[in-house]
Amino acid sequence: MKKYKPVNQLTFNDILGVTFDFKSREALATPFMQNAILRLSEEKEIKPQDIQIMIFTETDECKSVSLYAYNNGKKIQPVSFEWLFQEGLEMKDLIQ
Repeated sequence: MKKYKPVNQLTFNDILGVTFDFKSREALATPFMQNAILRLSEEKEIKPQDIQIMIFTETDECKSVSLYAYNNGKKIQPVSFEWLFQEGLEMKDLIQ
């Protein structure tokens, strides 16, 4: 998106800047992200299919990247590393 208007869709490999994911990062990241959305769904009592995660930057150089959760286009909360890795959660709980 640019100025909140879709420009094109990206794949996980596009975000990583690779053609082939030889390190299997997508295979690790996909279940992690899916389970994070399921946890947010339970916490906020929202259907998982109604949640979108927006990844954005305010500069063309992408020096800082932020994530924000939306419910059918309405802001819910920022998705911070603190939230993703909050105390008490273990990696085995996030990746099934």
